[in-house]
Amino acid sequence: MKKTTTSSTVSKKRNSVKSSEKYMPKIHDVHLESPIDIFASTEINLNQEIPKDEKLLLNRAITLWQFGNWKDLIEINFQNVNTKITRNKLNLLIASAYQQTGELNKAKELYEQAIQSGTDKNILNNLMLSGVFNTLGKARYILDSSNSKTYKRHFKNSIAIGAPELDSELLGSIRAERQLLDFIKDASANSNDLIHIIELQNKELKELRSKLKIENNEESKQKKNKISNSKDEIHHYWKSPWHENNLPDAYSEAPILRSQLLEELIKKYARPEFKILEFGCNVGRNLNYLFNAGYKNLTGIEISTNAVEQLNKKYPEMASHSKIYNAPIENIIKTFQDNEYDLVFTIAVFEHIHTDSEWIFPDVARITNNILITIEDEQTDSWRHFTRNYRNVFEPLGMEQLETIQCNKVLHSLSSSFFVRIFKKI
Repeated sequence: MKKTTTSSTVSKKRNSVKSSEKYMPKIHDVHLESPIDIFASTEINLNQEIPKDEKLLLNRAITLWQFGNWKDLIEINFQNVNTKITRNKLNLLIASAYQQTGELNKAKELYEQAIQSGTDKNILNNLMLSGVFNTLGKARYILDSSNSKTYKRHFKNSIAIGAPELDSELLGSIRAERQLLDFIKDASANSNDLIHIIELQNKELKELRSKLKIENNEESKQKKNKISNSKDEIHHYWKSPWHENNLPDAYSEAPILRSQLLEELIKKYARPEFKILEFGCNVGRNLNYLFNAGYKNLTGIEISTNAVEQLNKKYPEMASHSKIYNAPIENIIKTFQDNEYDLVFTIAVFEHIHTDSEWIFPDVARITNNILITIEDEQTDSWRHFTRNYRNVFEPLGMEQLETIQCNKVLHSLSSSFFVRIFKKI
């Protein structure tokens, strides 16, 4: 028997949806400094040290999320996934599916697991908001299926917040068609379920929106005046970073092609007996590549104690034959002798050197005896990124640029803002 709906019930449902819409942040209020790694890295994952079966499983989960196939997404079994980054991504994707099916306790459990594993809270907030917009899209369709502009806007916003680098217009329309077919059969029952979900979500929307507003206001202040972030504050972040992609675990599992590219460059310019220094060696993946390639005279500087501890555990042989300084570059560089290192290199480290610490660059040139290699983001501008053209930095210091490469032409995992620059001391 077909269920009937009274006018008061319809009015209650409309008010619930309107209340939820009222407290939803505008798209431009949501923190979108960098795309969510889950969805931006489908291609990058193919280059990571992740087992093939895990890559396929993650890419399947990403596809199911994009098209709103929540039932199949929930059925994914990832108990045998051992790579931490992959597990975190699957936790978030499957949590978002439970959010859509109304199993909010299960969603909360997986979200909390992701937080405990160090997932960036901005990513988590955006994914949760994406789910709320998706729910609103379904609810709006049930309440007024003739107003396609309104409900499709919610689906579009869901994609735009959850995965800002994707085509939200196209995927939003596909999502709408895919999910709304399920509601045509029993619109009344589904609307009751949806309103219940929305009412539960509404309890947390005000708090979440307020939290995001505070974070975004702080981020805006930082962007307007990067100097307000002192050198010590930058150091504090890198000693204990909270963004998932900057955790030591992420570096140990990062694309190996970066280390391979570095090895090829160093083999071109350095002999095995060269004394080599890496600024910002993190867990030591690059140094270990060089160690295995026959370079035994290695030194690294790393600010994070956690990263150095992992370096010693993960690469004990390399660590026992190398000198690793656990300190900020500023605290160490003055202790090195002139021309002490035959080759010095850095990957995505100088870009985070505060303007107050630019005095280190003459010292970098001073301690370099022969070759300097920088692989840096020279264009991104944020509270912890400082834009510089390193040719303009080092050539006035007596370093002649021999070669430059725009990284995205040789590595898909790095953007066009990254440049390889190779210098030789004159």
